[in-house]
Amino acid sequence: PYINTYFEKFNINTCIRKAHFFAQVRTETDLVNLTEDLRYSYNTLFNSDLAYYKGNAERCKQDALNDRSIGINAYGTRLGNRAGTDDGFDLRGRGFIMVTGRDNYKGFQRFYNTHRVSLGLSEIKFVTLDNDFTGEHPEKLAEEQYAVLSGISFWITKGLNEIVSNGTDELKTINDLVDVINNKTSSRDKRRASYQGGKYIYKKKEGNYATGTKTIFKVDQCGKIRDTGMALAGKAPWMPFAFPEIGQNAIAGSENNPRISEYFNKSSNGKGLNEGTNWCGAFVSWVFAQAGYSPPPLSCRAAMWQFWKQLDKSKPIYGAAAVIDWGENELASADGKNVGGDGHITFVIGKTEDGKHYYCLGGNQGGVKGARTVKISKYSVDDI
Repeated sequence: PYINTYFEKFNINTCIRKAHFFAQVRTETDLVNLTEDLRYSYNTLFNSDLAYYKGNAERCKQDALNDRSIGINAYGTRLGNRAGTDDGFDLRGRGFIMVTGRDNYKGFQRFYNTHRVSLGLSEIKFVTLDNDFTGEHPEKLAEEQYAVLSGISFWITKGLNEIVSNGTDELKTINDLVDVINNKTSSRDKRRASYQGGKYIYKKKEGNYATGTKTIFKVDQCGKIRDTGMALAGKAPWMPFAFPEIGQNAIAGSENNPRISEYFNKSSNGKGLNEGTNWCGAFVSWVFAQAGYSPPPLSCRAAMWQFWKQLDKSKPIYGAAAVIDWGENELASADGKNVGGDGHITFVIGKTEDGKHYYCLGGNQGGVKGARTVKISKYSVDDI
């Protein structure tokens, strides 16, 4: 739940920004290891990027598998760590982008202090900002909520959103990001593959990412939608309200996403409902309402939208609301006496090259009931 909330607040809110963010996170942590494991073997130390050990057989033999010694000696007084202390070990890499060293921990502490109240978070002393070194809790950056936020803090304060948005060459963008995150790393090819997918060489071994984050977050589809000129200002004035909602999702279990309740409150017949009810119609109602349009009667029911304003389905316009009918549904009637069976409503934003499918942005899409999201999906023209 933290990722979507923090992504929205700090504008990591486009396909390409999310893809690059997670490409780096996947390389740093594999999305599992939120604390740097320093129990390195002799061979790993000898061939590592750690200057203190690289190529030094005596040091590697002495400290192999001793994580505390490795942390203290490898990081020493680098990155603002204090000489003669355990800072190198205590402030080893943690979080989504492996915040490392006192200077970087202090950077996160300042970011946390600035945004804590608006995020509804409690006061925590990860590291001191006033030289009172008692009561520090750097280990908390390995907890999921702070691991996510620390990665976002680094991303935002280092200007990585801007590097992605201003980039025109894909490989250069990746290298520019790595230059900021860890410019001495030998994992550049691995980071490239994390984004693009495919094979890579890391520490003289071949690895493979079957699917790059570029594919996971459908960067090319987002690009096609942008490049075709379909999203030009002045067209479908409600759509600028739809795109920023991508990533809003239902929460499996007993909790509810309050944003989805807001969608229902803008519909004509769903006030007070939440994601326990199919919410595609509520999302479309909310989007239109933001642009000053009133939804039709019974707008929570997808099938009822077909009586609002009709277009030739073979010639849809950008932002058209498409009603999808699956299976043997009971037909809806314009008078509302019959509201139809299961169906779906979504916004058309593009078309495949073969003309057989529409790209559609909508709510309650993908996944399983109770855990669906606002996303871009592909639907057959024949179903609309």
